[in-house]
Amino acid sequence: LFDYSDRLKRMHDNQSDCFVRHAYAEQKTLNLKWYAGVSSMKTLLRNSANFDFEEEERAFEGSTKFQRQELQKLFREIWDTERKANRKLGFYNSIKERFEEEPIMRSGVGHQACRRIVQLRTSSHQLNVETGRYQKNRSNPTSRLCRFCTVSDSDFDTMVMLSELPFYDPIIEDELHVIRCCPNYHDLRSRLSDSLKEHLFRESSTLFKEGYVEEMSLYLKKVFKRRFPDRHPPRSHPQARS
Repeated sequence: LFDYSDRLKRMHDNQSDCFVRHAYAEQKTLNLKWYAGVSSMKTLLRNSANFDFEEEERAFEGSTKFQRQELQKLFREIWDTERKANRKLGFYNSIKERFEEEPIMRSGVGHQACRRIVQLRTSSHQLNVETGRYQKNRSNPTSRLCRFCTVSDSDFDTMVMLSELPFYDPIIEDELHVIRCCPNYHDLRSRLSDSLKEHLFRESSTLFKEGYVEEMSLYLKKVFKRRFPDRHPPRSHPQARS
């Protein structure tokens, strides 16, 4: 892409009579998306790597490879900074150690299994830690309480009053609470393999490694089916004909 845009620029600078040069001049004037994108990437490279495109082109033929490497490096840096600054991605940041392809992408599990794991990893679900973000009292942690660990309306009212205290420590229905601690799913956890249970309580970043993807997906399916029964109605079996 850089090579192509540089060729167009040279045609423009040399006042070529070619029709392409005139098209390039017009698109540059209009600052179309492709031109703005190339210009932006070159600016980022210059600022981050002190990369001089014209000088590097004259110096050696491997400049394209160098540009690609620098862009990849820059993308990783921006990706890492942005994800850590995003409060919604708290769970994702706790399990994502580096920029790389995840084992789930090559595990061979079905679409639905993959979807369940991705939804949990990226907090794209309906647990209270997420739905509480969009309620009127979203600044109050009571909007994100686990309803299975706050068992009655009176308890909830008490929690609202306790939330005014400086050392209030509520039980939030977040990803780790649900898969590790919530008593509503204790029987499901007890049936997990010993190996997965060990990782479940030891290091959350290992939960989605290649050897545990399928079992973890099945566990999440059962957890969310119990948590949201209205979204998983029992299947009706056709009556046998007499």
